[in-house]
Parts: sequence; C-alpha cells; structure tokens
Amino acid sequence: MKKRSFWAVLVLGLFLLAAFPAYAAEQNHFTLPLTITWGQGGLNREETYQLTLKGTNEMCPMPAGSREEYSLKLSPDESISQLPEITYHEPGDYRYVLELTREDGKNITVYYLHIMAVNGENGEISVSSTLRENDPEGAKTDQIIFVDADQKQSDQPEEPSAPAESTGSSGTTGKVQTGDRNTTVTWSLLLLLSMFLLIILRTYQKKIQNR
Repeated sequence: MKKRSFWAVLVLGLFLLAAFPAYAAEQNHFTLPLTITWGQGGLNREETYQLTLKGTNEMCPMPAGSREEYSLKLSPDESISQLPEITYHEPGDYRYVLELTREDGKNITVYYLHIMAVNGENGEISVSSTLRENDPEGAKTDQIIFVDADQKQSDQPEEPSAPAESTGSSGTTGKVQTGDRNTTVTWSLLLLLSMFLLIILRTYQKKIQNR
C-alpha cells in the first residue's frame, strides 16, 4: 500500500514539472508602468487627455479587449499607474507607439516601445523591452513621464510688477509715497519747541548770574 502511494506521488510530481513550462510559455505577460502627475510639472487639471497604444503591424499583441489599438482617457479623478497586461504567445519582434494627446488635439508626448519575445529554456518565452521618447532611434529611457509644456509654463510664479506710480497735479509721474507725512511734521515741531525752551532757559540763567 505504501509503495503504491509513493509511486502515485512520484508520478504526480513528474507530471507537474512537465506541465509547468508549457503553461509558462503560454502565459507570458508584459506590463508598462506609467508616471502621471497632475498640476505643476505634469498635466493640466483642467484638461482631458487621450492615451493611445498602437502596434506598427497587425501581429502585435494588444491588451485584453483591444485589437488594433488601445485607448484610454486620462483625468485627475482617476489614478493610473500602468497599462493593462499584454500576453505574448509567440516569439517575435513587436513595435508599438504610445501617444498622449490633449483634448484640443495637441500632441503632448510620443514614446516608442520595442518588444523582443524569444524562445528561452524549456520552451518559455523571454521578453525584453526598449523604450525611447519622441524618436524611434533616439536615446533609451526607463520610465514614462507625461508633462504638458503649457501647464508647466502656467504654473511658474509670475514676476513681480513694477512699483505703482501716481500722477501729481502738475501731470508728472513719480513713485508712490510710503509712510506717514504727519509723523515728520510732528517731530519737526517738537524739535523747534525744544530749541525755544532751551534758549529761554539759558537766558534766565544768565540773568541770575548777573545779579
């Protein structure tokens, strides 16, 4: 009885080891992370954007539910950190274009994604990716960041305006006066009064000395 159980467990283990590589080859997924920031240095909160992923040919696998392209609307109310998974069943050379456009039709950013799917050990498909921004032959990048240039400019602090000017009765312009003129007049009167009292005091002292 124990020998039969041993052989049953052994056969089941071998079956699972043989079946796993075939399952892994059929279910190979690739996910593209995104960095989306709203506000300063990112996208305009008052605008709506369209994110589109297209394959350069019909053979490019797409996210589930999509065929020729995948589209997604971006708004501040929704939080998105990655695109849906793409499953690769066959080895191949796949190229994609990821484009972000604003509601008014202005193109914000274009990324070029190159996927290489090759047969690895035990029949598994190994996937490698290359990402470039704005130029399919340009420098490689390891992250996707969307920045609306118009939003970036509008978020910059405004330069301080020139000092305001006032127009006098003669028609000439000058700087706006600051402070209180009454304070200056008061101190001037006090100074004159002090000098007058000092003169009276000195005169009185001389009269006493002469006596």
